[in-house]
Amino acid sequence: MNRDNINLKGMDYMFKKAYTEEAVKEVASKYAMDVFGKKFDDEITVYRVTPRTMFSKFDYILMNSKNMPGSTITLRRGSKEDVSCDYMEVYYREMHIRPMVEDYFRNLWGDICIIFNCADHAYGPVNPNLTLDEFMKKTGVSFDILVKEEDFEKSGKDLYEKEVLRFMEEAKEKGWKYNRITVGVYDNIPSEKVNGTEQFKIKWEDTCKQLEYADFFLSENGLIEHKEWTLTAK
Repeated sequence: MNRDNINLKGMDYMFKKAYTEEAVKEVASKYAMDVFGKKFDDEITVYRVTPRTMFSKFDYILMNSKNMPGSTITLRRGSKEDVSCDYMEVYYREMHIRPMVEDYFRNLWGDICIIFNCADHAYGPVNPNLTLDEFMKKTGVSFDILVKEEDFEKSGKDLYEKEVLRFMEEAKEKGWKYNRITVGVYDNIPSEKVNGTEQFKIKWEDTCKQLEYADFFLSENGLIEHKEWTLTAK
C-alpha cells in the first residue's frame, strides 16, 4: 500500500454527503484529528469551509492548530482518491525550519524579521509519515528576511550576499531546497511574529516600507543564483 494513501482506508465518513457547513466542519475535524492530531498531540479545529463550485471541483476547508497558532492548515477535498492536506508542510515549516532559520540569521545579523511564504508548496496526497528531510528535498521553503536600514548601511550589501549564499550552499549539500530567499531593507521592521506575507500586509505594510531588496534562489538546474539589488521606495 502506498503510504501516502494509508489514511484514506477506514476514513469513508470523510466522503459521506454533508449538506450543511456544520456537518462538513464536523467530518473534516474528525478526519484531521484522526490523521494528524493524535499523532502530533495537537488540537485541530475547522474555522471556514469554501465549498466546491462550478469553477472548482474541490472543497477547501481551513483549520486552526493548537501547536501552530496563527498558521492556517488547508484540507482540500475532491473525490475519495483526491484529498490533500498541508498539515505536514506547515508543521515542518513552523516547528523546525522557522526556528532554525531565525536562530541562524539572528546570530549573524541581530534584530531581523523572517516572513515565510506560506503558499510555497504544491498540494499532494495526505502523508502523516512525511519526514523533514523528504519535505525539504522535495518541496522546500521560501522566505523573506527584513533587515533594518541602519544595520544594512553599516555592514554593507556584500556581507549579506556572502552569508545568504553560504547558507544556501550548505543546505544544497544536504539536498535541501530553499527555493527563494529575499533580503529586504526596511525603514522599520515588525516587533512581533508575522506568520506570512498576507499577515504582514494587513498589520505592517503601512508602517514598514521596503527600500531595496535582492533575491537569491535555487534555479531549476540546481544552481544558486542572485538577482542584483533593486531600489523600491524611499
